[in-house]
Amino acid sequence: MELTEQEKEKKKILDNIFYEIGKQKYDYELASLYKDREGITKSRGKWKFFKEICFDVEKHLTIFKRLNCRTILPIEIVLDLEEKENINNILKRLDKLKFYYECYDTGSRGYHIHIFFNNEIEERDKEKFIIIFGADTSKKSKRNVIALEGCPHFKTGKTKTIFKSNEGINDYNRLTEFLENYVPDEYEEILKDPKLFQRQAKEIDKKVEGEKETREVILLCAAGRFVCNCQLASYNLLVNDKSGAGKDYVTSAVLEMIPKDQYIKRTRITPTVFTYWHNSKKEEDWTWDGKIFYGEDISDNVINSEVFKVMSSSGSSATVTIKQRAVDIEIKGKPVIITTSASTIPSAETIRRNIILNLDDSEDQTRAIMQRKSKEAITGIKLEYDPLLIESQLFLRRINIKIPYAGKIDKHFPEKNIVMRTNYPRFLDFIKASTALHQYQRKKDKQGYYEATGQDYDIARNCFLRIISNKYMLSLTKNQKQIFQFFEKNPNEEINANSLTIMSEVNLTLKSIIENLDKLVEFGLLDVSQGEDRHGRDITLYSLSKSYNPIEKIKLPLFKEL
Repeated sequence: MELTEQEKEKKKILDNIFYEIGKQKYDYELASLYKDREGITKSRGKWKFFKEICFDVEKHLTIFKRLNCRTILPIEIVLDLEEKENINNILKRLDKLKFYYECYDTGSRGYHIHIFFNNEIEERDKEKFIIIFGADTSKKSKRNVIALEGCPHFKTGKTKTIFKSNEGINDYNRLTEFLENYVPDEYEEILKDPKLFQRQAKEIDKKVEGEKETREVILLCAAGRFVCNCQLASYNLLVNDKSGAGKDYVTSAVLEMIPKDQYIKRTRITPTVFTYWHNSKKEEDWTWDGKIFYGEDISDNVINSEVFKVMSSSGSSATVTIKQRAVDIEIKGKPVIITTSASTIPSAETIRRNIILNLDDSEDQTRAIMQRKSKEAITGIKLEYDPLLIESQLFLRRINIKIPYAGKIDKHFPEKNIVMRTNYPRFLDFIKASTALHQYQRKKDKQGYYEATGQDYDIARNCFLRIISNKYMLSLTKNQKQIFQFFEKNPNEEINANSLTIMSEVNLTLKSIIENLDKLVEFGLLDVSQGEDRHGRDITLYSLSKSYNPIEKIKLPLFKEL
């Protein structure tokens, strides 16, 4: 069976994409889509690869004739525009910027502008470019199909025809230069707002009642994804509170302020997941840098596992056995890791690698939440975040930062606990996170470093004070904090874990009390000694550390007081 002229043209277009544009590097996929009677888009069979079909068209002629869509190449940006009246203005902008392109009238509701480059483009950069021109951001994805050039559109049956062509392959460096220097006015206004951090935190009022300081800590840690020269564990966050306190809801609501392709959420993972997930052999261009991993309600065996601990502080490389052969696996980059847990008892090593954040479990907060839910039930209105606040973050870059006034800070941090070797650099990195978020408002020196300001210090100070509850500036779980507060109120008492006093004070099982007491000893907050009960049996006694004075308060000055 011979091909029609239109089908010959289809083959020519497909060959040109594979050979001339893709230089035989990209075996892109082809599909045959259609609309059923209910208007639902469906596929006739599985998607096929170019080589499978087009290397032997006669063998697959029936499938070939039906093909009407293809996947977007890694070196290609597609602007899918549905408002026909704006097309001429957009093409003029592309011409002025000296981008080559091919613009097609889809035969449906709008236009497709295909722009090819001489190097692969990250999805993040595709999305930024697409947003700048007001097109459909779903076309950033590798697994998204586009109607095939020169073929009838599956929605209308009308042929997708060329509207205007400025044919050529673009230099990738031109794209990176453009994205680094161009910010649409509506996003620039947001990024130059001196109260950007507070503006983001305030926006969360739409979904979260109270928890002002909690949301600020999560937002600041999330902003750490834009800092290059930080300690890798500085922004890891464990949101810990009793079951039902709303930790998963609050954390999820705050992270909805982050562009979707910059954070990954999982409700269940295994201890070794990071060994195999996005490894460099299967995904050469993937990096965890600039991303957030959010694990909801993570179990003890995951949080305290060796793989998770290593990934939390230094990225990951591993040698594993696959089919009786040793295989080296490298995981590129390190994400900001945010997790939630109700009952976990993190090891000292895990505490060092994570900030622990508790929620407000006061009766006033519970009442405020119930009142809010009542109002929502009355109005039926569900508020959504301003998309411009979310999308503006796509124009933030990973940067290096200096803190010119750092020499004035260290004397305000205690040196008695060795954990300060981790916590003090973490505080400095909190300052850098604020600088990164406000990078459009910060000076850049001759070496390309952005300079932190006093505003960044004060934002970091407020968030840091939220996560510490003792003069050693250790962050504790909710249960550990309750137990330790008991000892602060009774500084001269030696208490056995089985004491009814402490049992009623913290409302925990004996096993949990003992585990948490031992952790507080490990942290240097409690002392332990041996004693006897009234029957002469050996018992373990716990007391407030002799080096800890509960009267001493945490003192961290404001920037103007440094």
